[in-house]
Amino acid sequence: MDEGDLFAAMESFQEALRVAKENDPNSLVVAKSYNCIGLVLNHRGDLDGAMEQYQRALAIREVKAPNSLDLAGSYDNIGLVLKDKGDLDRALEQYQLALAIREVKAPNSLYLAGSYNNIGGVLKDKGYLDGALEQLQRAQKIQEVKAPNSLNLANTTTILD
Repeated sequence: MDEGDLFAAMESFQEALRVAKENDPNSLVVAKSYNCIGLVLNHRGDLDGAMEQYQRALAIREVKAPNSLDLAGSYDNIGLVLKDKGDLDRALEQYQLALAIREVKAPNSLYLAGSYNNIGGVLKDKGYLDGALEQLQRAQKIQEVKAPNSLNLANTTTILD
């Protein structure tokens, strides 16, 4: 994605946020807008800005959609920023919160495989290779069934290289 696309996306998401906040400032639509703005900021490398937006989305989702897959997505996004900042312990906590929701709400799904991948990546970075391998193998089993020809499966099988 080039910078022009990011600029246009940001403008669209900010406009959507403005309109949504006028109608219901604490709605799930507002949370989604915050999340989308966070994604753009994260893609631009603005980790602090992304974290601020993700936390705004999280605060709404915790109240309006507790234990939802959207809430798990917020935990994932925050975990990603924390991992990128090198705060592996807190990233792992966020990924585990997402995992707990996905195990109940989306068992054997690609969402669950994503959680296993995220946790495996952090464990690898922390030097816990046995734990990382276990998580990545769990992800791989799901991906082999749900998306046998996907790039995610290829990424999972090479992450420990």
